[in-house]
Amino acid sequence: MLSTLAVGEVVLALHQCDYALATEVQDAAVKALKHFVKAYIGSAKSGSAGGITSKYLGQLTDQNIAVRRGSALALGVLPYEYLAGHRKDVLLKLCSSCAIEDNPENGDAEARVNAVKGLVSVCKTLTQARESSDICSEEDHMSLYRLIKDEVMPSLLKALGDYSMDNRGDVGSWVHEAAMEGLQTCS
Repeated sequence: MLSTLAVGEVVLALHQCDYALATEVQDAAVKALKHFVKAYIGSAKSGSAGGITSKYLGQLTDQNIAVRRGSALALGVLPYEYLAGHRKDVLLKLCSSCAIEDNPENGDAEARVNAVKGLVSVCKTLTQARESSDICSEEDHMSLYRLIKDEVMPSLLKALGDYSMDNRGDVGSWVHEAAMEGLQTCS
């Protein structure tokens, strides 16, 4: 078993990899984070769950595009226990991260793609775990589905209208593709 200090060091290293611009590094870090959280950090009762979730939520609006990209993906791999208590906040912030930024200087198609992917993954985690759990009441279940219907689906539909261009060409099409896959998964 790893010591608390060692766990902290690994989490810090994974966070730093989440912020790499290289897609391959981010993808590997996110996969590692998913397994590491389950194996070493444990349940949400340990107290670190809220901190990890809040950290990634706050970083969705960071000025550094690599941080925004990694945070959206990281939220998407957190287990149900880490998301359930923050589900409304997580879903709403990921929805707003899917939208084209007001300031084109801050715009980043990859951050929006990752936000769409993270959003869909969070929806999947919340609905699948909810179906196999008796922790939540029927009212909680219905409020989750209302949130998906009223916030997530319109955000994904709006992402289909992303026609952003940059020096690489039609980068908005990357967002379209992720949104179409997301609509299929969430409907």
